[in-house]
Amino acid sequence: MADHHGGPFADKDGEAKRKRMFNDLLSSAAQFRGATGDFPHGSMRPTDEGAIQFAIGVEKGKVVLDFGTPVAWVGMPATQAAELGSLLIKHARAAARETGEVITVTL
Repeated sequence: MADHHGGPFADKDGEAKRKRMFNDLLSSAAQFRGATGDFPHGSMRPTDEGAIQFAIGVEKGKVVLDFGTPVAWVGMPATQAAELGSLLIKHARAAARETGEVITVTL
């Protein structure tokens, strides 16, 4: 009888390979930047091109937003805007550490 759920007869090497492949897939999906083709919150304007996945990081002491494509405007629900604000502050602090700057945040 085959053991499809692991246990003493599971293929340990095969399981490790599957986990590596899954992690590689997640990593490549996380690196994707650009339009997704989805409208998770509906269309806002006639020029709305749908959701866009982007990355925020620090490069050479600067905070960088990488949209992966030209972007004319961005709209989002208030909760996402607050989350974006928090991420920008987090990365601003990291950039400041790189350059030795002191930043003050007032909310």
